[in-house]
Amino acid sequence: MKLRLSSILLLAVIAAGCHNEPSPTGIGLLPGTDLVGLETFDTQAAQSPVRSSTTFAPTPAASSPYLSLGKTAEYESSILLRWLSFPADIAEGGAIVSATVTLYRAPYGFGDVSAPLHFEARDVQQSWSSHTFTSDSLQNLRTGAAPVGAFSGAAGDSVTFTIDSTLVRSWLKLMSSQRYTEIYGLLLKAAGGTNAVLAFESFERLNKAPSLVLKMVYGGKDTVFNAATLEDTFIAKGPQLPSTGLAVHGGLSYRGKVRFDVSAVPRGCIVNQATLTLTIDPAATRKQFRTADSLVVYELKDSAAFALGDVSMVTQKADTANRLSAKSFALTQIVQRWVNHPEMNHGLALLKLNEASDLDLIGLFGAEATPERRPRLTILYTKKP
Repeated sequence: MKLRLSSILLLAVIAAGCHNEPSPTGIGLLPGTDLVGLETFDTQAAQSPVRSSTTFAPTPAASSPYLSLGKTAEYESSILLRWLSFPADIAEGGAIVSATVTLYRAPYGFGDVSAPLHFEARDVQQSWSSHTFTSDSLQNLRTGAAPVGAFSGAAGDSVTFTIDSTLVRSWLKLMSSQRYTEIYGLLLKAAGGTNAVLAFESFERLNKAPSLVLKMVYGGKDTVFNAATLEDTFIAKGPQLPSTGLAVHGGLSYRGKVRFDVSAVPRGCIVNQATLTLTIDPAATRKQFRTADSLVVYELKDSAAFALGDVSMVTQKADTANRLSAKSFALTQIVQRWVNHPEMNHGLALLKLNEASDLDLIGLFGAEATPERRPRLTILYTKKP
């Protein structure tokens, strides 16, 4: 039911184009060893104005392969689960002996990960979708007043807990009435005493997806049934980042914005190559899930909103420690548009790679930093004959 973020990015890269923009023959092409006519505009050398900021943009975690659960001093993360189908022959008959849910650990977490984990399960009483549910949605989510299940203990390779069989029976009745969309599932929320956030496998990992197993007396004998067609997501809350500076935060969906003044590049020239360079601020970075220091760069199509255009990846390590750089055909196209149409220059959006999966914070030096650390754009261009 969920589209992977990697698939979305791949499609975006494939689909990136000029959007009716003229395509000069020299765009993206460097003339080998013959550099005659090739000119450079470097925002650092030219001391060109740069603007940067950090923006909160709540984003669903539908594509995440991991589900974060727990609480620390700064972070709290909950899980939403629902199973939309069960074997049809148990819809009406049989007594439910037990209903157990199992979550499988993923090798990520922070806080006191060796301490006992405590959480409660509440029945969800309204419709939700992993494709639209964000941290802003959680405060208005209707759930039952009392827990329908709980877990307290060491989180080994997996955790298993029992849920109220009456609730499960109501799900079976909805299924038998073809009212699958009214099966709203469970909210798993950290309880007192928890001092860690742990990661569990999601629906994306089919062989270790959260499972619901029903043991029933059916047809005069004990029978085990497995629920299927799972939808899941996680919802994290954490420290509020200031709008000044420049940072990206996975899970919390803080994104960076940076805008360069390229008005010194002659209009009508051919942009052969554009390179973006960013410097990580180690003091403002928190690698809790130990993922790669990689970003995704989008063209901003609107100065007021997060309308995203062409995409480019920032994955290449530059020649200096803590420095990232990106140069791609998509980025060259973006800069070409800015040169040809200055009014289209709303800047770039910086997103954490796998921003829906982890809770890593990458702090970047912004416009307020010293020249050698602030965001830098280098443009190689040639003038039309």
